[in-house]
Amino acid sequence: MNDEDWTVDAVAEHVANFATQLGLKNLTLVGHSRGGMTAVLLALKYPEMVKKLVIISSATAAPAPPVGTDMD
Repeated sequence: MNDEDWTVDAVAEHVANFATQLGLKNLTLVGHSRGGMTAVLLALKYPEMVKKLVIISSATAAPAPPVGTDMD
């Protein structure tokens, strides 16, 4: 395996291929932490595959923090 096999995009593709091979449809994806981005990318790229999307403890789709805060 190469580093490219572990990018968020590559992992989302792996999940999509896995679900397709198993014939899974109407997925409920749950993404935690870094997995939140994987779940979001998969849902955006394959919306026909995903029925529900749950993101837990992930800043994946959060807006950028306000400038001048201790979070920037």
